[in-house]
Amino acid sequence: MMRATLLAFALLLSAPAALADGLLLSTDPDYPGSLLRNRVTRVDVRIDGLIAQTTAYFEFVNEWDRETDAVFSFPLPDDARAVRMLYHYNGVVYEAVLEVREQATNPGTGEGGIAAEINEYLGRNGIRMHLASIPAGEIQAVEITYVETLDADTQTVEYTYPLDTGTFVRHDLDLIEFNVEIESNLEIQSAAILSHAGARTVESGANRVVLKYQESKGYLAQDFEMSYSVVPDGVTLDFYSYLPTGGDHGYLTTIARPDSLADGALPRQVVFVVNNSSRLSAGLGPSVAAVKHALAALKSEDRFNILAYNSTVQTFRSGLVAPSAGEIAAAEAFLDGLTTRNANELETALMRALAEFGSIPEGTSAAILVFTDGRASLDPQEVAVANTQGVGIYPVGTGDVDRARLEMLADLNRGFVTYLGDGENVADGLRRVTDQIGVAVVQDPVFEFTGTEVTHILPAQISTLFATRPVAVSARYATSASGTVTLSGTGASGPVAYATDIDYAQGPEKWFARVLWARAAIDQLEREIAVYGATEALKDSVIALSLQYNIRSKYTAYVADYVNV
Repeated sequence: MMRATLLAFALLLSAPAALADGLLLSTDPDYPGSLLRNRVTRVDVRIDGLIAQTTAYFEFVNEWDRETDAVFSFPLPDDARAVRMLYHYNGVVYEAVLEVREQATNPGTGEGGIAAEINEYLGRNGIRMHLASIPAGEIQAVEITYVETLDADTQTVEYTYPLDTGTFVRHDLDLIEFNVEIESNLEIQSAAILSHAGARTVESGANRVVLKYQESKGYLAQDFEMSYSVVPDGVTLDFYSYLPTGGDHGYLTTIARPDSLADGALPRQVVFVVNNSSRLSAGLGPSVAAVKHALAALKSEDRFNILAYNSTVQTFRSGLVAPSAGEIAAAEAFLDGLTTRNANELETALMRALAEFGSIPEGTSAAILVFTDGRASLDPQEVAVANTQGVGIYPVGTGDVDRARLEMLADLNRGFVTYLGDGENVADGLRRVTDQIGVAVVQDPVFEFTGTEVTHILPAQISTLFATRPVAVSARYATSASGTVTLSGTGASGPVAYATDIDYAQGPEKWFARVLWARAAIDQLEREIAVYGATEALKDSVIALSLQYNIRSKYTAYVADYVNV
């Protein structure tokens, strides 16, 4: 039986504060201006396909006439995990240690003033570390390294560094520098720094580009943004592996990158589920506009229906219908007639949506689009049990959504979560997402490995491969060897398979494969804790992974102990 694809759109209109560069806040309330002056920001970025390793180095000056303690704060991107922090003291470079404790807090009550503003801009994934006894007139250097997976469509990969700190830092810096090294298995068509004029290309080749931006007396007035585009070459597989010296197993990550023109698109069955509760009344208009946009893109072989939910569930039709002109007009009238009511029965709506699908024809991608903030009575595991056809759930959110619940829902149901960017027009963002998931290229994709034993594959279930959305897995493997990786599934013309030869020991420069697997394992456990509550076993597992892989978790923090050189 063909598996369905459930696309869940999570919409919340409140937007968090914008991210910014690293800050160093004195713990002494008498420190003039509160913040130590940032004189240098230097960022080195290495991008391997869709994986970015960022190392940011900062120098802050204690301009006071006496020493002070301070808290370093950095707004780590939501998808990133910090893997190393360094700090300088008396000419010695120390590495922060990871301990089982809460992160350092910014001084003050957190209910007002600059400390509260910094806590807000840090976001859910921010890093904080206490630094002691910074001498008067001296420089405090700090360095942080983190790994993240970048946004990409068929051809274009985008990278953003949170440089905009204009709210807090209004002086110029002695130096702002970015060095970006890009390597791609696909031919690089173009690469450019978009946000800052004056960048130059240091090296340019078919599969490697190096960019540089440097400015003296510059201001932290806007985020650093760059992108590069590649020449599509059908469905391609990026593969990265790392075997630690003396380790008994290695780590791998493989990413399937689609080409929208590769093999055509699968026909779709689509159920749109609109949240018309009073809680999200401001989002009803953009949701309706996005559904209308998606309806206009349906083809004659597609089928659709619409559900609206608050305390009850309203249905446009009793079953899936063809997208004729008459049905589309009636559907738009149904959407225009929706009004808001109290309550938010998300789980009831999802169960009803799943029931809309009968026997799904072979070679068909079925989809359900659900608008919600995720803050409702919803048990992701119960939905997964009811999801007997292997429906993929794809939440899309912005603002203060229940991330853990939506991400767990997606993980258990062959999906992924997309969050709309801060300040993005909601209707335009939702239309962008409906376009992104509108063309299914490979249904029921499965990665298969030869050459060695591959275990602990995360996520256990992966989503449909869409024309503009890569899919990826991370795993562990037993020994160094050569082999193949194959992505197989169902395409528009029947069974498909895409294979490439691989080397399980690519060298230390692919160390990030270890981080990506550990990040996925920690994320999975932390979501379960957030949704269902902590048990000692879950908590111990998170802490063990965090300490073993030096990746901060909800139970651990980086600590400057002035011992670990």
